[in-house]
Amino acid sequence: MIGRSPAPIPPNLLSPHPVHSSPSQSPLSLREQPDGSTKKVCYIAAHTAVIFDCVSKTQLVLQGHCNPITCLVATADRSYVATADAGPDAMIVVWCVATGEPARTIPSPSPHGIGAMDITPCGKHVAAVSAPPPGFGVSEVRRAYDTETESEHPDAAGANIAAEQEVYVYDLPDLGPAGGDDDDDDGADDLEPSLIGVVPEGDPQVCVKFHPTTTRELATNGAKRVFFWLADGGERDSAKETDDGASNAGSSPSARSGEASFAGNDARVMRYYSPPVSARDFKQTVGGFTVAAFIPPQIGDISYKEKGGGRCVVGTRDGDVVVFDSGGVPPGGAAAAEAIGIKPGDRRAIKILRLHTRGAVTALGVVAAVGPGAASNQTYLVTGGADGNVRFFDHRLRLVAWFDGLATGRVTSVSFTADGAPGGSQPSPSNALAYDSDSDSDVDGPIGKLTAPDFIIGTDQSKVFGLRSAAFEALGSRGAVESAELLAEGTFDPLVTMTPHPHQPRLCCVGAGSWLWLWDYEKRETVVRKDFGIGAHKTSPKHSAAAYRADGAGIFVGTQTGTLKALDPDTLAEVQTMRFTPHRVQKIVVSDDPGCSFAAVSDDGGCVSLFELLGPVREPRSLEEESERVFEFVGKHRAHGKDAHIVGLEFHTRLNGEIELVSCGAEGRLVRFDVKNSTAEGGVKLLGVSDDVLGGRAAGGTSIPTSMRFLPHARDGDGDAGAQDEDEDSMKQHVSPRLLVADDSYKVRTITLDDFVCVKTVLGPTYGGPLSHMTAFGGDAGNTHLVYAHPDKVLGVSALPLDGDPARAMGMIAHPGSVGVVVLGHDGKAVFTIGGGSVPGDAGSVLNAWGVNARALDDSIAVAVEAAGDGVGAVADRFAALLEGGADGEFYREAKDYFLYAQLRAQGEDATRDRAAGLGGTVALSELPKLMRALGHFPTEHELRDMYVELNAEGYDASSSISFDRFVAIYVNHRSVFAVEREDIDAAFEALGADAEIGRGIDRKDLYRTLTHEGEPMTRGELDAAAVALFGEGATLNDLIAKETDARSFAEDVLGFAPAAEDVTVGAAA
Repeated sequence: MIGRSPAPIPPNLLSPHPVHSSPSQSPLSLREQPDGSTKKVCYIAAHTAVIFDCVSKTQLVLQGHCNPITCLVATADRSYVATADAGPDAMIVVWCVATGEPARTIPSPSPHGIGAMDITPCGKHVAAVSAPPPGFGVSEVRRAYDTETESEHPDAAGANIAAEQEVYVYDLPDLGPAGGDDDDDDGADDLEPSLIGVVPEGDPQVCVKFHPTTTRELATNGAKRVFFWLADGGERDSAKETDDGASNAGSSPSARSGEASFAGNDARVMRYYSPPVSARDFKQTVGGFTVAAFIPPQIGDISYKEKGGGRCVVGTRDGDVVVFDSGGVPPGGAAAAEAIGIKPGDRRAIKILRLHTRGAVTALGVVAAVGPGAASNQTYLVTGGADGNVRFFDHRLRLVAWFDGLATGRVTSVSFTADGAPGGSQPSPSNALAYDSDSDSDVDGPIGKLTAPDFIIGTDQSKVFGLRSAAFEALGSRGAVESAELLAEGTFDPLVTMTPHPHQPRLCCVGAGSWLWLWDYEKRETVVRKDFGIGAHKTSPKHSAAAYRADGAGIFVGTQTGTLKALDPDTLAEVQTMRFTPHRVQKIVVSDDPGCSFAAVSDDGGCVSLFELLGPVREPRSLEEESERVFEFVGKHRAHGKDAHIVGLEFHTRLNGEIELVSCGAEGRLVRFDVKNSTAEGGVKLLGVSDDVLGGRAAGGTSIPTSMRFLPHARDGDGDAGAQDEDEDSMKQHVSPRLLVADDSYKVRTITLDDFVCVKTVLGPTYGGPLSHMTAFGGDAGNTHLVYAHPDKVLGVSALPLDGDPARAMGMIAHPGSVGVVVLGHDGKAVFTIGGGSVPGDAGSVLNAWGVNARALDDSIAVAVEAAGDGVGAVADRFAALLEGGADGEFYREAKDYFLYAQLRAQGEDATRDRAAGLGGTVALSELPKLMRALGHFPTEHELRDMYVELNAEGYDASSSISFDRFVAIYVNHRSVFAVEREDIDAAFEALGADAEIGRGIDRKDLYRTLTHEGEPMTRGELDAAAVALFGEGATLNDLIAKETDARSFAEDVLGFAPAAEDVTVGAAA
């Protein structure tokens, strides 16, 4: 059944190992929340959150979301973090930092998930904003204010969303002490919001913030508008007091738009108002809004006792902050304000201040002063900008300290230790700071001494720095920045591809920009890195593919402009470079023979190029030493069409030492190259080409190959590699290597290389689209397994040989989107995946590592087999899980009935004697086509030939019979996954010259010629027999095919499709 969820994966089959991520590619960028004693940071890595210990370099991966995480916030003491995602089956999860276990799980009330979130310091309340519908994603909204020039994304900032957003407030049950046991609570909650609000259409909200002194007031902002939300009809002074202090400093998750239904919900609806902000009122342009923060109310402020006073500041893309405060006369007068829902005492925009001069305000937060010399009532407004600077301001928005010049990209977040987060209690006269609400002071010189806690900065260059606040007073701004400690570092570029070292725990990572680096996945550190876009290589083309030499003594890298580079594996220095094609390099492979003799490269032009390798790649160690040539270009061959992506290119060393090279194109062509006899003078030679074995477009078929791999030696001859010593020489000479080829119809075919014959066809795993990656590896006790990936989310492991049994393959969600690249570690114990974009070759945001325990799969298979027993139909029952209705369904019962009927027919339908029939019996192989057709699958002659070849390889011959178990397996593996639909008939007629728009059909003679000469030709006798079957005795070809036939009449009158007006599609002939 296509698109079914992955089967439950055995424990420890694929266990997450350290994540190597690119926070700059995350929708929310980095959100780190440090633990003051152990230097931990927490950040988003696609659909997981990672708690990284900066001292021990260990990770605790928080897994639970199926979609990309859009929000990450924390309680004041950092004992809990909360995450939310956007997409189907989204949820909010509150995690215990100490254990990594979920403390609370709240299903998203919106069908599109959550786009923005905030949590109160005590963790008792969560505010969330729904995510947008598909088509206007997280990144689009975020870019609306990340971009410094609005012209780069003119539609993002001002896009109108034809769906309402909703704002929710949840009252959480007591979380309890972090790390404590709670045997009576599994953390799963079916909570409903206590407060809801509906955002007017037109401006996607990208941030939500709690008021620091009450949970009954919120602020949200989009690029154009700021909304204030009030509970209880907006009566702030009636809002109940909480134990919360100021909201979480530095947290600024993004938001999107969506819609939800609260029928039957007891939640109260919040009142909102949106103060106008006009360039005319401030006599200057106002940039798009970015993030917001509340400044706590202070003693002396008239609004202090109202539990909702103080100011709100909102950053802009121009580097300004807009200050909102209550009181005064609103622009246009009280009547005009009342007309748009603004009441006396509501906030209005009172001033604009420029806090960053070279880009947007990207982070805003409030932090309490700590340490000796800090006033008990002192707080700071902290800002981070696209200019890479972090600045501290006092309660009157006067500059106190600045950390400028870090020069590592845009600041994405500023976060403080738990000691610096504003406390978990309400401000009181002893710890609140007064300010003059009538002050109009702008940012002037530095005021006072900085007594803030230490903090960390995240940047869009995938770095996390720790800074000491005291260093500003001791060393000044420059010295404080120069003393910053690099706590964590992600990928230097979004990842395009990677290649594993054959003998060491290293990956060569290729960035989408100009970076290459070697990552030690055991030590979790970068060994060496190089930027190929600096100095003389400023215009260096971007890299697109990479491969190690089989002995590890060199790295080959291809570029988008058709260049091959040979790099020193220790320094990444270029030793030799050659441009050999104008097309982008798709893939590089290196022969696995002991001499590491050849490399092959596929490109976007459909060509395969062959290179002879001359020796290890080594950078000269002195100026006197000259570089040696490490490869020679042999030639290239256009093996595939320009429009046919080369989905597979592989070397294979036979048991007798001969080197094989095979390519597979999306058009369905397999090409075998003559590596031994290819020369620079004679060019690249071929040993064979097959267009029909895969049934692809090259042979007039429809299937499209998606992946190709050689099977390991242990399976070359179905186990013959383990034969006795006296047969070893003979085996080396005669065993044909075998290929696995997956296609878009979910089939995986086993092809013998020597004669291009399909000896087995099985239904591959169907969890997330056709297989896009396959890699075989050895397991315990000589068993071999296959790591595979689907293009959508799923990574899995299957036992070899493949037989279609669903119990022999398991899968799990590895990435929230596409799985772009899959490679196996040098020892076969780890798999590495890159989560890519929607287009093959897109840069990925996260590199995940997975420990592989193949024994867990073998044990699971043994349990499944034992549970099914060895009785009649035991194997068939497992395959029946892939049929409509499963083992208990009507379809499976029909399969049994037809099998029994075939036994009765073989004994004579008119017999008067007793006849025996049972599922324990067999039917003749000659009955196989009839059984297939009876169950709705109409195989072509080519497909029937593949079935008989497969059975023949298992020892069957023309006189053999087949058991029920084997019949069900053959049917499931070979039947078409997709039924023929009306659209397919329309497309076929259009290809033959019909035009439905002008009512032109196909002439009878032309259709007859096509049926009798194209594809698998039909005879005149077969067509006449079909006419009799459909229209009765005496019917002829003229009754079967009208003088002019269109797709609709052919589908309904000949194939038996339901009339189009009924809008019903039938996949089989009547």
